[in-house]
Amino acid sequence: MKKIFLFFSILFSAPVTAVFLTFLLSRGCENFLQSLIFGIFAFSFVPIIVTVYYYKKGFVDIEVSERKKRTPIYLASIISQMFAVFYFYSGCKLMLFLSLAFLINTIAVFLINLKYKVSAHAGNIAGIATILYLTYGNIALPIYLLLIPIYALRIKLKAHTLGQLILGTILAIVLTYVTYKIVFIK
Repeated sequence: MKKIFLFFSILFSAPVTAVFLTFLLSRGCENFLQSLIFGIFAFSFVPIIVTVYYYKKGFVDIEVSERKKRTPIYLASIISQMFAVFYFYSGCKLMLFLSLAFLINTIAVFLINLKYKVSAHAGNIAGIATILYLTYGNIALPIYLLLIPIYALRIKLKAHTLGQLILGTILAIVLTYVTYKIVFIK
């Protein structure tokens, strides 16, 4: 049963769900394929490769459970996301929004993670739901319901406390909303 929980935990991790989100938002770009490829590289490929590298070296478990061992993975993700912000800055606004939202949220989680463990899984799902709500409207609201199984899964795996899950959720919703306002100021 634990393997099934672990599978779903990985499935809902930020680098994996970023493929889906990148596909959805890239569709609104003039240069869809280019945006899709660069987005998947920056948001999924780089963090996955860095995580797998540290996993193969025995430095981390596949979920990077230990708070203090997350730093190099967060830093690689931040650098990759910074490149994405620069890449999309004068291009597709939707992908700029996604890049900046990922960057700001990752920096916040990284900084909090230096002293306290916060749920990146809950933040990821809350961030995705917020991005889709702000982009597509009320039709995306049911995506917030994915937080229920994520909370149950992360608690069942003993990966997080309820407080860590709530902090990740609130942080992602607020920072993603602020990012949206920054990118789409009229």
